[in-house]
Amino acid sequence: TRESNQKSVPISLTGGQNYYIEALQKEGGGGDSLAVGWSKPGESTTAPSEIIPGAVLSPFSSGLENGAVYEIEPQNALGKRLDVSEVSAADGAGIHLWTDLNGNNQRWKLEEQGAGIYELIPQHATAKRLDVNASSSADGTNVQIWADNNINAQRWKFELQADGSYEIIPQHDGTKRLKATGMTDSSAVQSWSDDNSAAVRWNLLKQ
Repeated sequence: TRESNQKSVPISLTGGQNYYIEALQKEGGGGDSLAVGWSKPGESTTAPSEIIPGAVLSPFSSGLENGAVYEIEPQNALGKRLDVSEVSAADGAGIHLWTDLNGNNQRWKLEEQGAGIYELIPQHATAKRLDVNASSSADGTNVQIWADNNINAQRWKFELQADGSYEIIPQHDGTKRLKATGMTDSSAVQSWSDDNSAAVRWNLLKQ
């Protein structure tokens, strides 16, 4: 590009390691274009030496299966599960951690809404969805179940981490993460800003 503010900084790559690449383009006037390039070892990084060839690219997969049922385990409290309190099916029933009891209130069906975004359906109350209370973006907002109402506070993106766990991101505010606020039974699960800790990383265990 002719404009230095229209390109990213160089990122060093290690041979044999997979990398996730995402490029975003905003439509403007005239002939728009977008490309991702690389410079091979020994070549200048002032500008890419070539566009990355399609032969070394493959579609991204989160590893999750649409329609499958999972238990969701916090990385900071292994053995605990994302649990609907008191096995309640009521709107507003709270979400917390609890020891794995193999109950349907600890099992969640992933229903894809497109583009890798999912609704999470508790298996004891399949008309409900995992929901951020009042679509709030405030840190510490409680997470609950609520009747399906097709809003972004009930839609979640799963961001795969290097260790195979996931950060779970509410789509009404992409800066927030599903977070286990403690490590014991009854610890609240809330929406918080990403702090890159084990408390915002979750293992998905297919049932």
